[in-house]
Amino acid sequence: MMTTGSNPLTVLLLPEPAPAVRRLRAEGWRVIAASDPCQLRRLIARARPDLVVVHALGEHESGWLTAAKLSRMIPRPEVLLVDPTDDLRHERLARFVGAVRLDSDHPRAIARAAREYAPAGV
Repeated sequence: MMTTGSNPLTVLLLPEPAPAVRRLRAEGWRVIAASDPCQLRRLIARARPDLVVVHALGEHESGWLTAAKLSRMIPRPEVLLVDPTDDLRHERLARFVGAVRLDSDHPRAIARAAREYAPAGV
């Protein structure tokens, strides 16, 4: 994992990343916002982040497909899939594609989940 001291690194692929970026940075995270799934995969390969956050409703491809592709990377990044729907079946689907489902896209919820699901030692 690429960390500097106690500052974990996360990469985001969200429709409106600025609020989450500000919140995570305020909590000491180093944050990179990707603009599309291809850039996201390149950043992950290069930077080896502690955590990746993607939105289920991606502009270029669904977050579900992105998470499934990321689950095949080595080393496999921890993935939070933001899915603010009321469909509880999506919890199982998120696990199936190798992600943890987050049912809110609020920056505080993303930051809380990042703290909870970041790999041990981060």
